[in-house]
Amino acid sequence: MRKNGRAAFCFALLGFGITIAGIAYQVFINSGTPAPTNWPLIAAFVVVCPVSLIVMSFFTVLFRPLEIGTPMFYGIWALVALLNAILYGWVGSGYTGLRRKPGGRATADEQESN
Repeated sequence: MRKNGRAAFCFALLGFGITIAGIAYQVFINSGTPAPTNWPLIAAFVVVCPVSLIVMSFFTVLFRPLEIGTPMFYGIWALVALLNAILYGWVGSGYTGLRRKPGGRATADEQESN
């Protein structure tokens, strides 16, 4: 795999992992005794996983709120994880594309790897 593709793939895995970590946190918190809502953590999750805010808002308006542990909960979050991975992959592609010089020549890092 070329360096550009590898970086985009790593970014995509990061986006997927962030979503999985958010789902695991929700399930873990819900399975124990009721705990107060950790608003700073939720705000940080929305910042690093903006797809969740968009998809959940859309789903709640059109259908109904999700119950944690239902098949629909895991299906929607699988969709969010996939879309977040795609978003992060695009960011990774843009990041590697910005590292090129304006004339289209590779930077010193890319020349060393070839």
